[in-house]
Amino acid sequence: MISAIQSYNNPRVSFRSEIFVVLSMIAWTYLLHAYYRKQNISYYYYSIKDGVYVVEKTAAGQLKLWDLAKCLREQQCPLDDATKANLDFILNLRHEVEHRSTGNIDQKVASKLQATALNFNTTLAKLFGSEYRIDTEFGVAIQMASFAQDQAKALYGNADILPTIEGVIDDYDRGVPDDIYRDVRYAFKIVFVEQACNREGQADQVVTFVRAGTETADSIQRVLVREKEKPKYKPSSIVKEMRRAGFHRFSLHHHTELWKRYDAKNPKNGYGVLLSDSQWYFYENWLELVKHELEAAGDQYRNARIA
Repeated sequence: MISAIQSYNNPRVSFRSEIFVVLSMIAWTYLLHAYYRKQNISYYYYSIKDGVYVVEKTAAGQLKLWDLAKCLREQQCPLDDATKANLDFILNLRHEVEHRSTGNIDQKVASKLQATALNFNTTLAKLFGSEYRIDTEFGVAIQMASFAQDQAKALYGNADILPTIEGVIDDYDRGVPDDIYRDVRYAFKIVFVEQACNREGQADQVVTFVRAGTETADSIQRVLVREKEKPKYKPSSIVKEMRRAGFHRFSLHHHTELWKRYDAKNPKNGYGVLLSDSQWYFYENWLELVKHELEAAGDQYRNARIA
């Protein structure tokens, strides 16, 4: 896990999330193997032949040990539901990154990777003792850039991420119960808020902790949860929305002409995403652009209502 974190923190590595995903899954597998061994729980795959238990072996003749997914499914697994959900997410992502290039997924999955590392450190100490914690190996990372809000949106909104990978991530998040989604053990979200220092000594404080239950904490939580609820529209839904707004002559044909003109299905433009059902979904910013175009066209699409 230390190797995974060091690779992720290396500014010279351009595929750091992929490296972290693969190495951290190995680390978690070793950790759970060690726990099952400590509990005298057999963690080998086996089959039953003629009433006899036969341990399965790899092609090289080694005993075939449980993979991480199997470790997580066992009733004796010591992990809580949020930690399991985080690892299940990382496992699904690993299946993708092991077989193809993903594009720039760093910003899309950073909160999940952070939770994976923190959960590992906590679990390691809980199961084997605090002397095995790895957090003492790392300091606070220095941020080399400062962005205004609109600059950050432009930078991260246009991240070059493979649409199918983005679809896998979004699909998984939508299937996670709200209580798990908001749990920091599933995704550890950090918000940096620019603020003036009112008292001596505050300028030396890199991270400010906000007490849970306060108005500030609640407002931040609303922002973070809203990420999951980002609306997505099929082309037919865009047409319905426009007709509901009074543009009764607007059709799918007109919509197709618009998205082709703006190259709206190019992921770099940030107007939508291709999900795992092979269907392209448009974001709300595309809905607003379409509405703006129709308003600019005057009465062209506002003629007599059609069925």
